Amino acid sequence: MGILTGVVPATEGRMELDGVEYEKEKYSTAIAKEGGIACCYQELSVCANLTVYENFAVTVMDHRPFGRHGWRKEMIRLAEDMLENVFPGNKINVRTKTGRLPIEQKQMVEVCCAMASEGVKVLILDEPTSSLTSDRIQQFHEAIKKMRDRDISVIYISHKLEEIINISTRIVVMRNGEQTGEITTELTTIEDLVNVMGGRVNTAVPGKKRKMNLSIFWTLNILRTKLSMTYPCISAGARSWGFQGLEAPGSVSC
Repeated sequence: MGILTGVVPATEGRMELDGVEYEKEKYSTAIAKEGGIACCYQELSVCANLTVYENFAVTVMDHRPFGRHGWRKEMIRLAEDMLENVFPGNKINVRTKTGRLPIEQKQMVEVCCAMASEGVKVLILDEPTSSLTSDRIQQFHEAIKKMRDRDISVIYISHKLEEIINISTRIVVMRNGEQTGEITTELTTIEDLVNVMGGRVNTAVPGKKRKMNLSIFWTLNILRTKLSMTYPCISAGARSWGFQGLEAPGSVSC
């Protein structure tokens, strides 16, 4: 990804974009952007000290020395429209500082900034749904399909095999920096992918029945304003329990 976007210089191979070959040393982020390559990295790169619409401006606008008249209204409208098209009902105030948003909304802003890049021809998405809930993931996938219908190529990098099967038309499997397989999605299954990745699918094997030693009893208290809810949990023997939530603070689900 870094090489394609010009962030990391190539050390071997050949760089070609739209039929034009570039010397590895001269290929840059500017050339990649002009060629229509946009990327959403796994690590969030939104500027926390800027508003949501200002983050769109950083990604989309050509940075002229003296700016241009009316750019704020233009970027506010673009940010609102893009977020609503990709994530309907998101309720994100684009005038808010991005650093104040919960992690899910930050990722929504991140992917929408990349998708809004002017003249995008190839969109690279690295683990774009790691902080999204299932409903938001479904909305995001619908938006990707619409981009594909407009002849925009999408490189979707993910460890979530179900998502890869649902969203892609062709799958390339890599391990330790080397390609280990290339598959047409409609002809494959998750089990096939696991095998190509170098593993094997475990089958269920009947085991001996064991009596569980329910020795630990504890409760998890979730506190909200003027309300305390207690959820009883049982730990069986030497078991570890993990709780995770992706919604904004105040969510009652774990």
